[in-house]
Amino acid sequence: MSYPLDLGDALASGLARLEKGLADLASESKLISQKDCSGPVAGACQCSSKSCHPSWCIPVIPWVRVEPSAVEAAVGTVWPELVARADRLDLGAETVAALNAQIRRETGLQGDVVFRDSGAVEHWPEEVGDNSWSNLERQIRELEMDFPDDPPGYFHCMIMSSLAWDGHVPSLGLTTGWLLVAGLRFARGLSIPLPVPDRDEKFLDALDGVRPGLWDMETLRSFWPDRF
Repeated sequence: MSYPLDLGDALASGLARLEKGLADLASESKLISQKDCSGPVAGACQCSSKSCHPSWCIPVIPWVRVEPSAVEAAVGTVWPELVARADRLDLGAETVAALNAQIRRETGLQGDVVFRDSGAVEHWPEEVGDNSWSNLERQIRELEMDFPDDPPGYFHCMIMSSLAWDGHVPSLGLTTGWLLVAGLRFARGLSIPLPVPDRDEKFLDALDGVRPGLWDMETLRSFWPDRF
């Protein structure tokens, strides 16, 4: 049991760095809500935001910045408890919401966590399809059944990117996704991914490519294959 617990400090400091980096990305990308868009003209969105799809705008929840020291302390507290219940983890909305709520409480954030299955977008455009969490969960379960010998790294990238960007939880989605994946991998006897300081920038660049409207999962997948 000492193996996963020994990783707590590296996870805590790494996720504190990445949450700050992700908040900076969100700010630089000028993520906007649909009400701020001047609307599509001839099938093209008039927004200047690079986060928008060419023909429609992404509504987003307000981004919540959390002090890195608070994230680091929260992960240090949550991780041992997560390891202890790793065999009971799943991808259900209740599990994800409970983990996010625990992390938020430890950082000092107030308010209940309302898990949004559809994320920040109530009705996804037809050309995108169903990007809800329940659909993602169903897809992952089907893929795991159809391809049981495939490495799960791709699925885990899907989990983290969806929680980081899509608005299913009110804040700290990347930390929630990373810890959930780490716990699931530990329960399956797989190695646990750790943030590495000299790779933070490349990872964030890859994560930037899976923002709503881009969904370039191959970039993240190629940067972060199943080799942890």
